[in-house]
Parts: sequence; structure tokens; C-alpha cells
Amino acid sequence: NLPGLDGFAELRHLQHASNAPVLLLSTRHRDVDEVVGLELGADDFIAKPCPKDILLARVRAAVRRSHSAHMSLDQTAVLHVGTLAIDAAAFSVTVQGQPLAVTAREFRLLHVLAQHVEQVLTLDEIIEQVWGDAYEGEPQVVYVAVRMLRRKLEQMAADCACTIVNVRGVGYKLTAA
Repeated sequence: NLPGLDGFAELRHLQHASNAPVLLLSTRHRDVDEVVGLELGADDFIAKPCPKDILLARVRAAVRRSHSAHMSLDQTAVLHVGTLAIDAAAFSVTVQGQPLAVTAREFRLLHVLAQHVEQVLTLDEIIEQVWGDAYEGEPQVVYVAVRMLRRKLEQMAADCACTIVNVRGVGYKLTAA
């Protein structure tokens, strides 16, 4: 809880200002708060009270995941899928030259899917490549990240000739239309 501030608004601001992982630490214990926080792009949600050693371990894990995910991006080329362009060196996404605002997590997810365009990636493969092999959380984070990314791509649907497809029981793939 941030007296006088909206934590979710601050989360949105942080995501546009930085690529650092964001962990929400809250006295709120309602499932809806956790879901909203994760859907808005938080890397983790921690309910207070939380023992100091667990809190520190989760912070270290988030930093490790973020570092390994950034290091794994192939920054040598711009990936193109239809009218979508993903530039790892510039950490930018464009659709027909128009910028698409994505969080760091959404960028990594889109980059991984674009590296394997038209290939199905399992949830485990996506988690390992996007969140890092140290991730110990729930696979629902993938569903949330895909949903948020799909919304953004759908807002540019007339311009974006690609889509994220769910292959039931297996995973996801990025397809060019």
C-alpha cells in the first residue's frame, strides 16, 4: 500500500521507465489484487507479512531471471514477422514502423516467439527462455503475458499481420498472416 498513490498506476509507470523486474509487496491478500498486478506486468506478487529471508530470495530470483533473460536475447538482427519488427538491440517493437509499447516481459516473450515463428513452444520452453531457468512460480504467468500481448497486437490488428496462437495442451506459436 502506497499512501496517496495508486500502486497499479505506479506499476505502469515503472514498466515504461525501466526494464527492471517489478515485485509487488502488498498487505492486500485478495486474489483479484494479485491477478490484476500480474496482468499489468508485475514479475511477482508478495503478500505481507513475508519473512525477510523469503522476500530476499524472491528478489534475488527476479533479478537472476531478468539478467539471464536479457543475456539470452540475440541482439544481432531485427526479427520480422509479417509487418511486425522486433529489434533486440534497441529493445523496440514496431508494426509497420509504428511503435508498439510493450513491457520488458512482453518484449522477451514476443522475441522468443518470433525466433521460432510458426513453431509451437511448450509452456516450459517459454518459461525457461522468457523468465529464466531459475523461475519457480506458476505457469499461469505465461497465460497472463500472452493475454496482455495479444491485446496490444489486436489494437493494431489492421496493421499487424501476425497472431499468437494457442495450441491446446501444448503451448503457443507466433504465426504470420
